[in-house]
Amino acid sequence: PPRSTRKESSAASDVYKRTELILEKNQNQKLQTEVQLQTKSLQEAIKEISSQKEALRQTNELKNKLFSLVAHDLRAPLNNLSVFVQLLDVDNFDKEKRALILNDTKSSLMDGIIVIDRLLHWSYSQLEGINVEKTSLKIENVVSDIKKELKSSIDSKKVTFSGSLEAPTILFDDNMFRVIIRNLLSNAIKFSNENSKIFISSFKDENKVSVSIKDEGIGMNPDWYESLIKEGKPAVKKGTKGEKGKGFGLLISKDFAEMNGGKLLCESGEGIGTTFTIEIPHGEEVVK
Repeated sequence: PPRSTRKESSAASDVYKRTELILEKNQNQKLQTEVQLQTKSLQEAIKEISSQKEALRQTNELKNKLFSLVAHDLRAPLNNLSVFVQLLDVDNFDKEKRALILNDTKSSLMDGIIVIDRLLHWSYSQLEGINVEKTSLKIENVVSDIKKELKSSIDSKKVTFSGSLEAPTILFDDNMFRVIIRNLLSNAIKFSNENSKIFISSFKDENKVSVSIKDEGIGMNPDWYESLIKEGKPAVKKGTKGEKGKGFGLLISKDFAEMNGGKLLCESGEGIGTTFTIEIPHGEEVVK
């Protein structure tokens, strides 16, 4: 064929090859993009599955803890109630003896109620089942209500109360604050010796309002939370009359303080008592 025809044919062939290369490159880029998208989707799916697996593990761990706590912490007060009811069924008790048994029955019943209350609040907080609803609270009113609930324990230890409330009102979730005060006050009574004092106070500075409960009891490890994280579970410690505790009350209190924007602090030492303080930042957290 003529030279011009060969040149045209060669040029056409080159154009075809370049077009083919461009198409192939585009196709490869599309495939690469698709692979990247699929890989990303797969990674996200794996991450989601891993997250669900971890959530399931935590839920199962929580369930096991709850079962364990119910089995151990509720068994004692329920057994005591059973014994007391059987004793009351005996007719030959005098009035004074019957009054003592009734008082012990009330104490065991209150212990069981407190345990159930702590377990429920702690489990709800762990499962993110509680919403924070802040409201204006008078600290004195809350403390007065909790004292009435714990009257049996207070009378048993013959503890007295002192302190001043320089910051009488705070903005906090009502139920959560009551749970915190109940837990801290119950612990203060549990680890106090007979005829000792418990100091309840509140004050404010430029940055925060602080609510403190201080006892003169046997003391504890002030780094209780760090120890808990290290050990993986709360430590069991007996009160001055053999009262048992699993430490979950403090966990609940810590969680609830943080859910309201504050924090829970501990100062303590063996034989010198313990002070727990709830710190609430200024701003919305404090009402004058």
